[in-house]
Amino acid sequence: MDECPADAISEGEDIFVIDPEKCTDCGACAEVCPNESISET
Repeated sequence: MDECPADAISEGEDIFVIDPEKCTDCGACAEVCPNESISET
């Protein structure tokens, strides 16, 4: 969450959620994701 410059990531009940309306596809979150769960497409 801290890496996202657009503040597009929030913590859900069981997972983190990326808001597609706020996301700018910068890739900052994918670079630091410890599970490699985020991929740039």
